[in-house]
Amino acid sequence: MKFLRGLCSNWGLKIASVLFAAVMWFLVTNINDPVSTERFNNISVTFRNTSVITDAGEVYEVLDNSDVISSVTVRAPRSVIENFSKDNIVAIADFEKMTDDSTVPIEITITKDSGKIDSVIPSSSEVALSIENLATSTLALGATTSGTVSDGYIVSSVSTDQNQVRISGPQSVIDRVDKASVDVDVTGFTSNIGTDVAIKLYDADGNVINDSAISMNITAVRVNVTILAVKTVPINYHTIGEPADGFMLTGDITSTPETVVIAGKSSVLSEVNSITVTDALDVTGLTSDLQTTVNIADYLPSGISLGDSDFNGICTVVVDIIPQSKRTVTIDAGSVTYDNVPENYKIVLGNGSDDASFTVEIEGLDETISNVSAADLNATIDLSQLTAGLSEGESLESGTYTVTVSFTPPDGVEIDGTVRVTITATAPQQKEDKEDN
Repeated sequence: MKFLRGLCSNWGLKIASVLFAAVMWFLVTNINDPVSTERFNNISVTFRNTSVITDAGEVYEVLDNSDVISSVTVRAPRSVIENFSKDNIVAIADFEKMTDDSTVPIEITITKDSGKIDSVIPSSSEVALSIENLATSTLALGATTSGTVSDGYIVSSVSTDQNQVRISGPQSVIDRVDKASVDVDVTGFTSNIGTDVAIKLYDADGNVINDSAISMNITAVRVNVTILAVKTVPINYHTIGEPADGFMLTGDITSTPETVVIAGKSSVLSEVNSITVTDALDVTGLTSDLQTTVNIADYLPSGISLGDSDFNGICTVVVDIIPQSKRTVTIDAGSVTYDNVPENYKIVLGNGSDDASFTVEIEGLDETISNVSAADLNATIDLSQLTAGLSEGESLESGTYTVTVSFTPPDGVEIDGTVRVTITATAPQQKEDKEDN
């Protein structure tokens, strides 16, 4: 009883002793190993069980960088904090715990001295997601060039080893993609280019789309650029056939354009100085101008192509056809030349009279034939047409013969029909007999 009375007496003193002991313990503890606070920044959140979304044919996008905790504040004794790093903080978001509003709680785990940690306070506690259906699209892969090749060269063609790219991602993102393309800078080049180029995606306004939520089956492709030399050459045209009777070609052929830019390897291009069209202008039987179009690409030599991307190769051609003018020219004896005259024979026009002559009809442009003289027609009679049929040793007999006259008229002048005239041939013996009498 005495013992119990002693135990229950002096309560105030006993309580004060307990409090004093606690304070002393606290002071001793904090003096030797005080509690410290440390902030660790940018703690990445690890995802688990993401198949909850992907197996449903959906994709997710993390909103507002919520998969990174900007800071985690750790409170622990100094001896613990001194040997603690951000690597000891594990943040996990388990998608199986996703809420109806598409947020996933973040669980913080301490991997070192967890029992000695007073508190762990993250600046954020959940990952916010945007969840959409997974969309896939296949796009034709375009190819372009930028910059300018050296003078005298052009980009002839651009091709890729693959012509399609398949993209997938959130429906809203895929819907923004309008096209896929690659571009090669050709500045200063004079020869073909082969290079690997990254594929870029563009929206309908031509803006590049850079979105990590999009995946592509290929991210780069081999691009081949063909670069050719160019030069400008004239186009030459040839007609076929003849206009209707009484009509003629003036010789004027108008082409729009008159020249064409061609492209090819330098070694091939150096051999081509013009493009000739030989079979497209048929004037047979025409009584007025021929107006037609010619695809000049059909007449390019092998290894040569059109060198102007703005020109489709179609030329508009006009061939001038006009009525012929006619004029009669009198050919006197002095304007006739004789070829292959047998030795010592005398040949005269007609019967040898001083006024012997014949006429010929000439045709052509009025301005061409108006001043043509007999001498300009170069009338020639070839006596071989009489002697060719003689037997060996046989001589041409004296007499009157009808022969054909040939002409060499100036350019643009034609002879109407065949001209035949009479000549008198006198053999040498007959000439001597006449002088004796």
